[in-house]
Amino acid sequence: MRITVRKHLRKALWVGILEKLDRSLQLLQFQTGLRMRMLHDNITPRYPPASSPEASTLARLMPMDLDLYQYATRLFEKRWRTYRRIQKTQKETPKHQ
Repeated sequence: MRITVRKHLRKALWVGILEKLDRSLQLLQFQTGLRMRMLHDNITPRYPPASSPEASTLARLMPMDLDLYQYATRLFEKRWRTYRRIQKTQKETPKHQ
């Protein structure tokens, strides 16, 4: 099942990461050509990070979720680096008049 989910993530036009919302929306705009903006901030209350023992317990209880989240994060970062390289190249390329 994990392999199937990873395959779908790779094929997805866009993968966003909530903790990297600004960058995720930039990447979505780049990949779709659509202008995106947040209509309102997330009003969900912020909770303090889990303590080390809590984090260990959660990791033990949801290894597949954690693995897929880490995979999606790596995929996002790879796509972000590609996007930044393209942006840099476009800025350095002189426009023909």
